[in-house]
Amino acid sequence: MKQRNIHTAWKMLVYCCIIQAGTLGTALCTPMFYTPVSQDLGVSLGTFVRYLTLQGLVSVVAAPLLGKLSQKINLRYLMIGATVIYGISWLIPYLSQEMWHWYLIGILRGMSMPMFFLFISVVIQNWFETKTGMALGIATACTGFSGAVINYGLTYMIGGTGWRLACAVCGILLLALLLLVLIVGVRVEPAELSLEPYGMGQGEKKIFQESSELSFRGMLSCRNFWLLAIIVSTFSIGSVIAQYAASYVQFRGGTLHLAGLCTTATLLGNSIGKIILGALSDRLGAKRANRILMLFALASFLIFLTGSIQAIVLCIACFTIGFHNSMISMASPSLTRLCFTKKDYSRVYSWLMACQSLANALGVSLLGSLVDWTGSYVPAFLAGLTGGAICLFAFHLLFRNLSNPIEGENNGTITSENRERNRGRTACRQSGGQSV
Repeated sequence: MKQRNIHTAWKMLVYCCIIQAGTLGTALCTPMFYTPVSQDLGVSLGTFVRYLTLQGLVSVVAAPLLGKLSQKINLRYLMIGATVIYGISWLIPYLSQEMWHWYLIGILRGMSMPMFFLFISVVIQNWFETKTGMALGIATACTGFSGAVINYGLTYMIGGTGWRLACAVCGILLLALLLLVLIVGVRVEPAELSLEPYGMGQGEKKIFQESSELSFRGMLSCRNFWLLAIIVSTFSIGSVIAQYAASYVQFRGGTLHLAGLCTTATLLGNSIGKIILGALSDRLGAKRANRILMLFALASFLIFLTGSIQAIVLCIACFTIGFHNSMISMASPSLTRLCFTKKDYSRVYSWLMACQSLANALGVSLLGSLVDWTGSYVPAFLAGLTGGAICLFAFHLLFRNLSNPIEGENNGTITSENRERNRGRTACRQSGGQSV
């Protein structure tokens, strides 16, 4: 009997999972450093997190530039450069003594992190003709699962050896592992290995080759682009509040161990939320799935507002607030693919990442200052509820703009004909960005 070989696309998925773990997985653990570092440097929490504002502002500029460069330079080379920069940002804290060192860290991470979102999304879409959503869900879910494991180790390292050594060890390990994978393993296009994508000829027809490329002016004049920008921005506000979970626990008198446990719950909510969103999207369609997950995410703010400091209550609240990061990773690229053509994807998605970074930059600074000014986290949780309500309304307008049925037929699957009609009517063109 002829042995059935595993398609190389699945190997690329494994590499993507490793990359997600080493980049965004470690990034999700940074809230564990807020309190010990700010206390060591002798600054308030609001002052310390300003480096994240700078990081977000740099990402606003870097994201569209990286999207444009990706059309001229092999994405893998850009990713190698971004990884080196990101790794250095984890080594600098070992020698940091002043606040400006963290501003430098924010600049380096702002330059590199937008590439991590773009790289995984593009690689998976290039290698998978079918099961793209499942592959993207698996890869992005690894962010939270790996973050939970890394967070557990960092919690004990911070308590035992200090936060400086914890940062240095993390930086050395991620540089060694990721550079090996990027140089030896992963490839952006199947053509680089003289292969075809997984499921070639079995999936949807390629309907975008003859589409004209979207102009910048056309993108800005497209209503759905701005609705997507609002949606990803409100996702980002929720994820910012999630970053303060560990600090909130310690603010309420919780131990470092409980803070680490709550951060782990947030990371698990991030990963499991992606799996839930993928499953619900297949069964109920994108419209209902995103709304259901958003309602659960909003429930987390209501739980926090009860003021309970019991471990089980805090873990439930942190688990559900992690859904905001799930929606950034899953809903943002899938909605972009639904509303715009494949040729326009990198350009549009990079600008949406810029909007997300701007919201994150402003949100993390404002919320940190708000906590310092009021001495309470209640205004932050109320801001999260308000952002969620705005997001639900933007969802309603976006899906109303798309042709009906957005979920397609046959128990929620989207047929090629429906997808072509949906995208054709919502893709914006050089002629002025109007839907066609």
